[in-house]
Formats: sequence, structure tokens, C-alpha cells
Amino acid sequence: MVHTPEMIRQFEKIETKLEYQELSDFQPIGKSFQIVLTAL
Repeated sequence: MVHTPEMIRQFEKIETKLEYQELSDFQPIGKSFQIVLTAL
């Protein structure tokens, strides 16, 4: 799939907002977690 320049700009804008925790434009639809496994 080829992304248009406009789509790429939208992705970059979203990425920047996520980096800076600017979440007011986002609607929460769930949660995700990362689990760190340690040797027992």
C-alpha cells in the first residue's frame, strides 16, 4: 500500500501528539500494557 503525502503528514501529526501526551483529540477505546518478564 502506498501512502499519500497527506496520509504521512497525518501519521506524523498523531505521532507528535502521542510523544507529548497531547491526548485531548483522541477518544479512548481501550488500554494496552507491556509486560516485562523477569527470570524467576
